[in-house]
Amino acid sequence: MRNTPETLSERFAWLMALIRKGITTYGPTPHLAGPLVTLAWARIDTLSKRFMKCMARGPIPARKPRPVRTSRPAKPKPEYVLPRGFNWFRLMFPNTETRPAPSAMPANLLRDMLAEPEMLDLIATNPAIGRILRPLCTLLGIRHPPALQRPERPRKPSPPRPGPAKRAERPLPNFPPITSTPPPLGPGNHHFITNPAILKNTP
Repeated sequence: MRNTPETLSERFAWLMALIRKGITTYGPTPHLAGPLVTLAWARIDTLSKRFMKCMARGPIPARKPRPVRTSRPAKPKPEYVLPRGFNWFRLMFPNTETRPAPSAMPANLLRDMLAEPEMLDLIATNPAIGRILRPLCTLLGIRHPPALQRPERPRKPSPPRPGPAKRAERPLPNFPPITSTPPPLGPGNHHFITNPAILKNTP
């Protein structure tokens, strides 16, 4: 008789074993290429090994922010790439009329584990566990619980935008001062006077 897994590490290993069993049972298929099945297996195996390594190592402090990387030459795109969308594992290995999706039971087990105090304490004291469980939740179609939510990074204040450039003020033309009295009449300027009142009072 097989012993039921009791510790958190044993139950997590059993969960990952169920996922790997589903991969070997459902794939490859006519609509799913063999290299994609191999990549899915390798992804699950990597997450499982990282979790066990973190459990054996114990709590570690949060890692420091990485420095800004310099630009690197672009790598050639591989022929086969795993999807990274929400619930992508079930999209690759869907349920059939005779068999449920291989992600159904592991997803329920992971939901129960994420609600246990032991797992919550492990996530709080070991940030590396969160970096393993987030992609696992995504591929199984589980929304990240509050314990796995990333803290919001403080945004750097944006520099003030430069305003529109001011145009250079042009100097006003130097007009002669305006007087209230009409200019004196003289030869040659009588044709500028058009006001009849001024013409009537002009001697």
